[in-house]
Amino acid sequence: MTSTFVEPDLNFDEPPRSVRSFVEMVREFAQDVVLPRAIELDQQAADDFDWEVIQAGHDIGLTRALLPRDLGGLGVGVIGVTMAMEELAAADPGIALAFGATMLGQTPVLLTGDPVLQERYLAQFSGPRAVLASNAVAEEEAGTDLVIPQHFADARMRTTLRRVDGGYLLNGHKRFITNGTVAAFAAVYANLEGHPGATGLTCVVVPLDAPGVRRGDVLDKMGYRNCLGGEIWFTDVFVPVEDLVGGECEGTAINVAQGNMARSSVAAISTGIARHALEAAVAWSGSGSRAASCCASTR
Repeated sequence: MTSTFVEPDLNFDEPPRSVRSFVEMVREFAQDVVLPRAIELDQQAADDFDWEVIQAGHDIGLTRALLPRDLGGLGVGVIGVTMAMEELAAADPGIALAFGATMLGQTPVLLTGDPVLQERYLAQFSGPRAVLASNAVAEEEAGTDLVIPQHFADARMRTTLRRVDGGYLLNGHKRFITNGTVAAFAAVYANLEGHPGATGLTCVVVPLDAPGVRRGDVLDKMGYRNCLGGEIWFTDVFVPVEDLVGGECEGTAINVAQGNMARSSVAAISTGIARHALEAAVAWSGSGSRAASCCASTR
């Protein structure tokens, strides 16, 4: 039976009870587990990754929040995920992005409605051990231009897929891939050979422990440091035809669809950061001596 992604009752004034309960649980996790360690985690080495925090988030359902219930998920939908992302980002945007990037990597598989592909890659998120996913679009000369339709023609997608018996051979190099160095699999966008530029953009799912996959260095960053970004190299990686998402040359439509689904979460992360900044500013300026000092300095 094909799984269908169904948004809970859309009510922007009063989300469903299941969504409210989930968001409250995420708020407690963010404030009690993430926030006390946020500075410590931000200051650690660029390639350190705290699986303990990720596991705690997995235990409350953050790695399967977007997935429908018949796939072992929570089924809180885009609204629930968006509200959860704000709560996480108010504690640490890097942790929010680690979970958000996992949902982004899950989205192409969800959009296919292919039960075999969904069972192979999405069932693992309902297990006891935390698993992350990634979305591999960006590379040296392509990335954001594949989000804006009028720029598609200018994209230079160098990662390629070549047809072989039973599937494809994947070759190329992806950069700036969130979760790329720690994820179990990636939704990889490549250009089907014989199609110039990015006109043959095609999406496949690739286990990142497959032969021919090499994870490169973690990139040091000024922000979001609790979420690792890095490089992935693909050298003659065999991708069975069953791991094709949608169809050949349908990657552009899938990329745009998943991007549209993710926009609310991106906005929510920014809102969470701004909310925390405002709360910190109010707390600082609200103390008597500091408030008096500020008032005196403006006279």
